[in-house]
Amino acid sequence: MNGAVRPGRAQKIRIASCADLFGALRSASSSLRLFVLKAIVDNPQKALSYGPFQGRELCDEAVTRWQLSGIDTDERAIALAAVIALGADKAIDLCRSDF
Repeated sequence: MNGAVRPGRAQKIRIASCADLFGALRSASSSLRLFVLKAIVDNPQKALSYGPFQGRELCDEAVTRWQLSGIDTDERAIALAAVIALGADKAIDLCRSDF
């Protein structure tokens, strides 16, 4: 998440603010959401450095991504990994409900 994020050859997005980050996580494109969640897992401190968006913490958005994803999907697994990487206590509750 250091500038341009490339979820696919046909798509390129620049994450320069918390609005960009949250917008990408809320995208209709599942491949973009998955790519950004993986970037959060790889560098949670960078993701956290953008701060909250409209009063909403990044961890809460990752939890929402987990809740909205289908059972046994890559997005669900990566969203849970993002919650864990962000150091949220909520990860324990999610793990209990998922396993």
